[in-house]
Amino acid sequence: MTVVEGKKKTRGREEEGGKERGGKKEEEEKRRKSEGERERESKRVRVRERLRKEEREKEKESPQARMLFLVERRD
Repeated sequence: MTVVEGKKKTRGREEEGGKERGGKKEEEEKRRKSEGERERESKRVRVRERLRKEEREKEKESPQARMLFLVERRD
């Protein structure tokens, strides 16, 4: 092993701050994180769509009911 400017070379990979660079583990971790982020984003989108749908339904009701809905949603 040779140390060059704070980086260690081990079996063709560079290690920096304890993280393995360019390894399979890192790629798999990135993939898992991106899958999780996609799931969270899709949940957010579904919730937003549901809230919009509820709001459209409430708009059809009387103005008093609409004000009550907006107050409920703010809580």
